[in-house]
Formats: sequence, structure tokens, C-alpha cells
Amino acid sequence: MARTTATFTVTSGNNDAREEANGTVELTRDRLLFNSAQNGSQVFGPFTLYRSAWDAYHFQNVTIPSGKYIVDARIELYVPGTTLTAIQEKVYVEQTATAVDLTTTASNVSNRTIDAGIAWDGAATPAGIFHTSPSINSALQTVVQKPAWTSGNNIIVIIEALSSTSHFYHAHRDLGASFGAKLVVTYDDDFPLTKRPTATIENQINAPVGNVFRRAFIKRRSASTGLYETDWFNITEFVKSWGTIKLSVDELRLNKFRHSGITLKVRNDGGDFNPNSNDQSLWNGFMTRYRTLLKIEAGYSTWDDTELPTDPTLGIFILTNDVDISGVKNEALLKFNSLQTVFEQVKAKDVAGLGATQTASDLIAKFRDASDGVGTAIFTQFITSTAWGIQATIANYNLATSTTIEEKNCWEVMSKLAEAEGFLLLINRTGGVEFRDRNERTSTSQFTLKGQGFNDSNIIQLTNYLEPVTKLFNNFRLKYIRDDTSTSFLTAGTTTTVNPSQSVWQFGVHQYEFENLWFPDTTTAQAAIDNLVTQFDVIKEEIKVKCKFIPQLEVSDKVLLNYHSYDIIGESRWDLFEWASDSAILTEDAEWAGQIGENFDWNGEQFKILSKIINLDKFTTSFHLRHL
Repeated sequence: MARTTATFTVTSGNNDAREEANGTVELTRDRLLFNSAQNGSQVFGPFTLYRSAWDAYHFQNVTIPSGKYIVDARIELYVPGTTLTAIQEKVYVEQTATAVDLTTTASNVSNRTIDAGIAWDGAATPAGIFHTSPSINSALQTVVQKPAWTSGNNIIVIIEALSSTSHFYHAHRDLGASFGAKLVVTYDDDFPLTKRPTATIENQINAPVGNVFRRAFIKRRSASTGLYETDWFNITEFVKSWGTIKLSVDELRLNKFRHSGITLKVRNDGGDFNPNSNDQSLWNGFMTRYRTLLKIEAGYSTWDDTELPTDPTLGIFILTNDVDISGVKNEALLKFNSLQTVFEQVKAKDVAGLGATQTASDLIAKFRDASDGVGTAIFTQFITSTAWGIQATIANYNLATSTTIEEKNCWEVMSKLAEAEGFLLLINRTGGVEFRDRNERTSTSQFTLKGQGFNDSNIIQLTNYLEPVTKLFNNFRLKYIRDDTSTSFLTAGTTTTVNPSQSVWQFGVHQYEFENLWFPDTTTAQAAIDNLVTQFDVIKEEIKVKCKFIPQLEVSDKVLLNYHSYDIIGESRWDLFEWASDSAILTEDAEWAGQIGENFDWNGEQFKILSKIINLDKFTTSFHLRHL
């Protein structure tokens, strides 16, 4: 296969730029010192070196034909003096086919649309050589496969400083013509346009290399009306680390939904995340920072600028914790909670219309539509009415008196209704509320997880296999009348008999006890716990897997699992057993088939997602799965 290697050079001093941590951009410096913690300059021997949080290089007339396969691409920077510390940088390619000139406009470098980046770590660099970056071929590939790309267009490569103590001393074009940055690209001449990858989420996940993106937005509240602004405000440029998101249901305890929230570490060099009384704060002119909404988006960007999944939202969160600001590092720690917090901060007794004979689904709708004393919606400020999924129920409950609800918050009451129905109550990745049965979300599989022994593997590691006896419940005890009398309790389940097919004899009695005083009669209460026995009187195997970045799946989704572990060869059985003497197979016979086995072997097996953990710094997703 024929290949071409081409070198492109920064040819003008205005085609490279440095941007300080405060957003100031300069085009005319002959050398610089990367340092993300401070602005300004530093004397280094006979030179004055200029700090930079972002560095950009504009390569003009890049003659790569449209759609060519990029085998390798690296940027080379000239080092005029010894770099005293290890390099800790990140390299990006601006994700546009028509890159525009660099200017001195504030944040002109950091505001550009970039890919997820490649880490550039290394030892201190010697003087007098061009230092070469890791390959950025994947990021460049997405640019030359865009419909607007033609040979001769321009490319901008951006480098971000990740450490305040890493000093990467290197030159800009202003030092001289021979010192300009270089972009060295190798591409296949025979890669035809017709071989561009199909734009599907499965294709992107299963590909050896994917172009991922992540974004963060906030919504602030008006100082005059108290309502949230209409449009989301993009704060992606401030984010230094993204953390993880975890959602689970029934993972550790029955009827328990957990949502970790998310913690972002953001740059605060200009005071953008200071209290709203500060003139530089993003909240200046708005209400307090607290109860600010956050939306996280992440997914894959394909060669034709298609973003997958179609809705890349990974979660909507609310800021209810202290904002921790470091004056030393000029950064802030923002701890956002799940929207579940919104319901936990409102008393159920403040919701009007909770009646004596209403179904659980009717009552959930009352919470959805709750308003204050002047008719202003409470929860639809955070979750629109159309984002609720409420499955219809039949049994009636009595929530008409304050003694019934007591001092419970809205989430506690809704959770009790879900428990009584054997339902799930959860917040999904797009910020909607789901009140529905425990069946998997769809009858068909949403994705195929593939691991060892299968092509297009997306499982990195199978970490755990469980036979969770702690999630087996073969007896239920419900208190449904307030007074402690013998008639206040109902039970359901199986009795102990010596029977190998019964779970009580296999595993002993596992009893689940709970209290729910809202059942209208004994018949309704008994039917509810009988239904719970049917659901939980069986053990189903569970596994945990760490995967590539899979953003579109939800807890309770159905997936298929393909995984074949290595063969295990047993010891020789010669002279240890009596081999079968005829075709009749007896338990004491030692058969040849017993010599080889597999530790795990699933091929198209159906599982349900109990939990997912998305690591947005490393772009991995971990799942806890239960066999269906």
C-alpha cells in the first residue's frame, strides 16, 4: 500500500499564539514557558520567558486529499533551552475543516472546538532539537473526513498546559524561520472515500479509535424572577477534571435508587466561580450560585460531524453543596447532586391534592404538577412535565391526612409508592423521572457487550462474578396498620420444607420487612407483597464489567453479552478413576469431556443493567449486570 509523508511548517509569526490563564492572547513572542498556574513572564537565564496555558499553531495549505486514511500525525516543537521539568501537556486538533486565523481576541485559542486530546507526558527535554509529540492521527482523521475539507485547507493544533510546575521551554516562529513548529503527517494514498465508516453509535464504540467529546453547561436563576434562564451557558472551557457519574437501582438494596451526582474541578483564574457579589463572577447579576443546574453532554463525533448518541446528555444536576475555592491553585470544586435532591428538599405535605382514594400513578402525577401558593410550578422548573414517565397503576392509596405523610419529603413518599407497587423510581440520564415496573426498559436488546473471544470487543475487563444470595427474598413482612397488633402485619412467602427445588431449603429464609400505611384494605396490601415474592424468590447471576465509553445506555436497559474466557485444562485422570465401560453414563464415571472447561462462557445471553459508572476523565463505562 502506497503511503505519503508530508511536513507542514508554521510560516509566519502570526500563525502561532500563546494564551495566558486569564484569556489574554499574544501572537508575537519568540519563545515561551508553559505554566498554567500564573500569567505574565519569568526571567530564565539571559531570556524573558512568557507563560502560557494554551499554545496554538496554524498550519496553512495542508495538502492532504479529502478522506485519506491518516496513518500517523505528530507536531514537532523546537527546544532552544533545556526544559527543567517533565512535560505534562495535552495536544488537540481544532475540529473544523475551515480553520480561521489566530487573533488577539480574548480566549481565541481556548474557545475553539477541539477533540478529547492526547496526553503529552515526558522527561525533561534537551536543548537544540525538535521535540516530537505523541500521534494525533485520530483527531486529524476526523478533520480530513469532514465534507468541507479539501486539500490545501488549514489545520490548527492546540497544546494545553496541565501542570503549574511543568516547564516546557520551546520556541515560536518569531525566533526564526528554521524554528517554526512542524506538522508531520503520513497517510495512505489508497484509502478511498467510499470506505468512510458508517455513522452509528455501535460503529463508534467498537472502532479501535473513536473521536469523543464532552461538554458542560449551566443554568442560572434570574435575580428578579427567580426563574432559570432559557438557554444553557457553556462552561466547558473552564473544566479541568470531570470526575465520574454513577447511577444504580436495586444494586445494593431492594427499592433503592442511587445517583452519585458529579464533581467538577474548574479554572477560577478570573474569579468566574466566585460568589455573585463579585463583578467577575459568572453569577454576577443572577441569584446565588446554589441551586444552579448543570447539564453534562458526552459522546462520539463522526467523520461527517454527526454527534452520537442523538441526545448526548449524560445527566442534569443541581448545585447544593459548598463551593470550595482554592486561592493557591486558582480553581474551584463544584459538587453537583442528582435532581433527586429537588424532591428531597420539599415536604410532601406542601403538595396539594393528595387524596384518600387515588392510585399510585395519580399521586405521582400530583407531585409532577405541584405548584406554590400562587400557582407557580415547583418541580417543572427543574424537570419538564413531558420528561416524566408514569406507568398506570390500579390499587388506591390514602394520602389525605398529614399524619399519613408525616414529615416525609416528596422523594420519600414517591419511593414508598414505588415500593408498594414493586416499581422503580429513578432519574434517567436526560433528567427525566421514571415511575414504572421492574421489567427491562425495552423487550429488545439495546446493545451487545462483547469481550474476550469475540471480534469488535468493547469490554476491557470482566471484574466480578456474583451469585447474590443477599438479593434473594423468599419471605416478606409488611406492616400496613399503624397500631402494633397481630393484625397489623401481613406476610407472604414459602415455608421451610425439605425440597431441593425450594429457595428456603436451598438458601434459608431471607425476609424483607417494610412498612407502608397507605394501603386502603387488606386485599390490596396482600396482593402487593405476593407480587414481590414472585419477583425476588430466585437468585440470578450478576457480573461487573469495565468497558469502553458507552454513553447511551441506561440503568434497567436490556443488553446482550458475548464473552468467552480462556479454556482451563484439568489434571490427567489416568489411573485415578474407572472409565465408563459402556454408553451408559454414571455419576462415578470419568468422562473425557470433563477434561476441558470454560470459566465463563456467554454467547448472546440477556442481562439487565443494575448500575453504570461513567468516568469522564478516562472515557470508560462500567456496568453491573443481572442475568435475565
